Amino acid sequence: MGTRSDERSLPPKPRQQGSCYDPERRKRGKLRRGKANKKRATASRRSSVKHLFNPLKWPAPLRVMVVIGLYGAVVVAALIPAAQPPGDGGFDHYVHAIVFAGLTIVTFFALPILWIDAAIAFGISVLIEAAQLFVPERSGSLDDIAANALGVSIAVLLILMWTWMRAGTAKRSSPRH
Repeated sequence: MGTRSDERSLPPKPRQQGSCYDPERRKRGKLRRGKANKKRATASRRSSVKHLFNPLKWPAPLRVMVVIGLYGAVVVAALIPAAQPPGDGGFDHYVHAIVFAGLTIVTFFALPILWIDAAIAFGISVLIEAAQLFVPERSGSLDDIAANALGVSIAVLLILMWTWMRAGTAKRSSPRH
């Protein structure tokens, strides 16, 4: 029969590894409590939300799917028979330029090889205009192709300016030796 002196001579129970009471873990700095931990968790949540609004941080397959969806929407909208004829005054050409400039920029975010992006946007614009020749109440024209090409060209210039400015700020922010 054990006495109290026998029980005291036993070694203490080992603490469970990884528990909040593990002194070794606390020494290594793995366990943090209080406001600092809450601030860090809030900051990580904010940064994950920021990634939602930054397409460059999206996974590549998601970016490609978004681009394919946008091109699909443009193709469907361009090939649906028009309920009313497009208005005169050249407004149609502005819409063509703006849409294909936007598509080129979005394609650049998914596939950052500029000449391929421009070729994809221009090629799809030519295919849409050719397909419109066979859709009743639609008409493909060289003027529309020229407006699409102007939109793609504007987008290429904007992307080149953006990349040039980013490269310039990166050089200026780097330390000089």
